[in-house]
Amino acid sequence: MAYSKDYRQMILDKLDEGYSYRELAEEYQISTTTIQRWKKNIERKAYVYTVYEVDFDRLKADVELYPDAYQIERARRLISVSYLWGYDYIMKKTLSIACAVAAPM
Repeated sequence: MAYSKDYRQMILDKLDEGYSYRELAEEYQISTTTIQRWKKNIERKAYVYTVYEVDFDRLKADVELYPDAYQIERARRLISVSYLWGYDYIMKKTLSIACAVAAPM
């Protein structure tokens, strides 16, 4: 959840007045770590999103060839593989953990 700069500043002002991190966290239902992070830098993090453009004709052809394909499978065919490395890594780790849990001992 994003908090307004005025809200963050109000909490930091109370911190300067003598309230403890724990008191503020309990009163405003936020974590002490969040307040500490705001004290270091009150500005919100700027997130950069990468937009990948896919040729509509290629996408349409892919849907016709593989109507039941998952999105990640389409992405592998239509987008450069280097962009998908992190997702593949996460999926492999998740699958290996799931297999380890499901495997009989």
